[in-house]
Amino acid sequence: MPECSRCGEELDAGSLFCGNCGLQIEAPGPAPVQSLPPSTPGKDEITPPPAGVPERSLARKSDWAPALILIGFIGAIVASGIYFWKLSPPSAPQKPVSSPTEPSRKPAPPMTAQGYLKKAIETKDPQEKIRFYSKAIEADPNNAIAYNDRGIVYYRLDNYRLALKDYNKAIAIKPDFAIAYNNRGSVYFNKKDYEKALKDFNKTIELKHDYAYAYNNRGMLYYKKLDNDQAIIDFNKAIELSPDYAYAYYHRGNVYFTQTNYTDAIKDYTKAITLKPDFSIAYCKRGYAYFLKEDYDKALIDYNKALALNPDYANALYRRAILSKKTGAYGQARADYSKAKSLNPRLLDASFPLPAEQDR
Repeated sequence: MPECSRCGEELDAGSLFCGNCGLQIEAPGPAPVQSLPPSTPGKDEITPPPAGVPERSLARKSDWAPALILIGFIGAIVASGIYFWKLSPPSAPQKPVSSPTEPSRKPAPPMTAQGYLKKAIETKDPQEKIRFYSKAIEADPNNAIAYNDRGIVYYRLDNYRLALKDYNKAIAIKPDFAIAYNNRGSVYFNKKDYEKALKDFNKTIELKHDYAYAYNNRGMLYYKKLDNDQAIIDFNKAIELSPDYAYAYYHRGNVYFTQTNYTDAIKDYTKAITLKPDFSIAYCKRGYAYFLKEDYDKALIDYNKALALNPDYANALYRRAILSKKTGAYGQARADYSKAKSLNPRLLDASFPLPAEQDR
């Protein structure tokens, strides 16, 4: 169906005006009409002989009658053609039949907040994520999810100030937004504001009893506060709710490690590695547990694996340097110590004697 070239309104077939904006619709021009020649005497009309011509002479001319008739017929055709050409005006150039104006494309409707959220999830670039989440907020200023998710990007960029601001806004819009409380608690945890963090984790669990992440985070908080028993209770609950939650096993292993229960710590680190084979920190921590159990071969295997996954893992380099020194591999110890020091000087002890004469 044709559309108005001004406003895009659909037009009925044959419409001369747009019913919406009143624009006159151009109709195809009429085809030109050619003039017709005047009629000529028909072949059955007989012209009487001219006056004064003897009958005899007419009779003699009858022998030429067929030829004369033919000549007269041809002459009549020629004469009528000339007459028609003189009377008929030159044909005016035929107006091209104007085709309906191609409808202009309607502008694409503005993207919705949900559309921007989808684009933010699809992109990997954190700055692009922030841009799309901001667009979603412009499209829907009361979209708590957009604020929460933009806060996650800021959190991962270690911009705790902007992350906290977005989580606060998400909670203000949606006071029962359990995940936003959990995320805000994580910011407070990293800022070492443990009281506020605990309050947010408690609120999360109150709103969402089956949220494994909140139990894991609260367990980490109790561990920081040296309340190991409560920490294990929370880690157990997180594992119960999510049996494949690698980080819950790793953190519970840390509690066992602190309690010098290296056997159970190794079991939890192993489970975490099984669930997350690229878990370099778990390899390093399990290697240290083996080292403390004086199982140096397994410790070295784990340190090597951690460094294969992350060659610039300063703590694994430092731990392997200590192991190499312990086993007399001073060349390896010196190389690991030097690299670890360049990566993170805070890990190191100034007194790390390495007898050069015993290098091997």
